[in-house]
Amino acid sequence: MKLYESGTVIEIPCRIAPGAFPTEYFVAIQLDGEKINGFVPAHYISKNGRSSAYIPGTVERVAGSTLTIRMPGSFFTTIGVAKISQHWAENYTRLS
Repeated sequence: MKLYESGTVIEIPCRIAPGAFPTEYFVAIQLDGEKINGFVPAHYISKNGRSSAYIPGTVERVAGSTLTIRMPGSFFTTIGVAKISQHWAENYTRLS
């Protein structure tokens, strides 16, 4: 079992495509029941293949088994903050 606390940086899996500018990627993140799309600066992307990658997420809060994470970038439906379950994080993310 991984230990999550405020300040822990995790790597979140995502799908990537070229962004509108060469310094960014369009990302699609399928979180714990929520899909988030937006643009992330290229220097935050850790490629894991041609169209898959990881982006960093910083744990801001732990409340029971729910983690509140902040991700860099500009997103369509969020300000870069999302809630995920610790179970989801243990199965799909990796510690940075």
